[in-house]
Amino acid sequence: YNTGAANTTVTRALQGTGANAAALAWAEAPSYDYGVVAVGNGISQYFTLINNGGVPATGLTLFGISGHFTYYSSGVYPGTYGTCGTSLNPGQCCTVHVNYAPLTSSPHSTNMDMSYNDGATGQNVQMTLMGQGANLAFITISDNPIYAYGTQATGSTSAHAFTINNIGTVSATSMTG
Repeated sequence: YNTGAANTTVTRALQGTGANAAALAWAEAPSYDYGVVAVGNGISQYFTLINNGGVPATGLTLFGISGHFTYYSSGVYPGTYGTCGTSLNPGQCCTVHVNYAPLTSSPHSTNMDMSYNDGATGQNVQMTLMGQGANLAFITISDNPIYAYGTQATGSTSAHAFTINNIGTVSATSMTG
């Protein structure tokens, strides 16, 4: 630079270490299936996010959790007992706690998208969540509402076969009778 009287140079030693950009990945990727869940019920799952890069991932923001898929219990990111925040250091992991509670008897899916800054630019890591809503088990017994055996002599027996049907779409369990 010119001081006004003469050209002058100022030098300064520089040093630094290059590192790979942050690289986030879902441990359960590319998809997770909650399976068949009865309408009105719910099941929760932890999803693990890992930073495989060499610098912190910053600005973590999760999209796609809505409708049948919600953050467990609290309703807000990262869900009750979830550990993710807004940044994730290299070699570290955190969890997001997501609940699937189907509102209708049909298949459901959503893309869980985590956007973040990898140290140089914006990135996104995605995982598909799936589940099948089903109607609760509903047992019917033939010959409703009353089956009449008629008049029987004391000590005699009379047999009749009843038909039991499950007209719901979820298996009925723990049946006794």
